[in-house]
Amino acid sequence: MSLCEQFRTDLTQAMKSGDKVRLSTLRLLTAAIKNRQIDKGGALDDAEALEAVRLATKQRREAIALGGAGTRYPGSVPARAAQYR
Repeated sequence: MSLCEQFRTDLTQAMKSGDKVRLSTLRLLTAAIKNRQIDKGGALDDAEALEAVRLATKQRREAIALGGAGTRYPGSVPARAAQYR
């Protein structure tokens, strides 16, 4: 089973189980993979999909780190940052 297929099956399981954090994380990752597929113009192998996941993870961590300074809701940023560590 390829990495893309595994994400799709995990996404379906998260929907069925009602795990909202896992579901939103998998949606972000599948969107990143889908965007990379569109950019490439074809299917991705596991290495390319993993690189898309790494890039998306890096972007989210940077956004959390930068978003803490000027946030309107100060309690929300540390809680979200703790999720991704």
